[in-house]
Amino acid sequence: MAVMDEFKEERENIKNGTPKQKLTYFWGYYKWYVIIPVIIVSVIGWYIYHVVTTPETVLSGILINTHSLGNDDDPTTDIINKFYELQEIDTSEYSIDLNDSLSWMTGENSDAANYETTQALMAWIAAGSIDFITGDLDAMTDIAYKSYFADLSEILTEEQYAQYEPYFLYIDQAVIEQRQKAFEDDEDASEILIPNCAEPETMEKPIPVMIDMSRSQKLMDIYGESTDTVVLSITENAPHKDLTLEFIGYLTE
Repeated sequence: MAVMDEFKEERENIKNGTPKQKLTYFWGYYKWYVIIPVIIVSVIGWYIYHVVTTPETVLSGILINTHSLGNDDDPTTDIINKFYELQEIDTSEYSIDLNDSLSWMTGENSDAANYETTQALMAWIAAGSIDFITGDLDAMTDIAYKSYFADLSEILTEEQYAQYEPYFLYIDQAVIEQRQKAFEDDEDASEILIPNCAEPETMEKPIPVMIDMSRSQKLMDIYGESTDTVVLSITENAPHKDLTLEFIGYLTE
C-alpha cells in the first residue's frame, strides 16, 4: 500500500476513533507546533514583566576589595538607604547598585588572579553600566593604568575641580604609552616604574583620575581595617555623572 493511502486510512480511522485516540493522534503529530509557540510566548512574557517591574538603575558603583554582610546592618546598605532619602529617590522605580563582590590583587603574578575581575570591568565599562569604582590605593592605581578612569579635569566644573583638587591622585599618561609600546614590541614592561600618584610634579603627563576618599567616614566604615587609604574614580563613560558627583559629596560630608 502506498504511503499516502496508509496516511488516508489512518486519518479515516482517527476520524471515527474515540476522543482519547484523537487526542493521542493530535499530540503525536502536532505537539511541537503547540509547545514551541507556548515557550516563545512565555519567554516574551517573562521579559516584558522583568522590564516593567525592575527598577531603573540611577547609580552604579563597584567597591573593590571589600565584602559587606549584605543585610540591613551592613554599612553599604545604610549608605544607600540614606542617599535614597537625601535625593528623594522613589525606590519602587529607581535603584542604586553597589557591587562589593570583586577583588583585585597586586604584585607579581597577579594578572592571572585578576583575570575574571578584569574581564568583568572591561565589559561593564565598555557597556557604560558603571559610574564609579572605589578601592585601596594599590589596587586602584593598578586599575587606573589600564585607562578605565575618566580625566577629572574634563568632567568636573571649575568649582568642583577646586573643591576636590587637594585630594586628587594622578597617573602618568607617558607611562601608559611606554607600556603600550613595550607590549607592541613584545618587550618586558615590568621595568617601567610607576611614579608616586600623589606627586604629579614628577610625571611627564600627569592626569588626575582618582580622589582620595580617606576622609569619608562612610567609606572607611565599609572598608574597616582592610586599608587606611580608600580612593574613588569615575569611569571613562559613566552613565550618571551628575548623580555620581552628588554621591561623592554625600560620602564626604
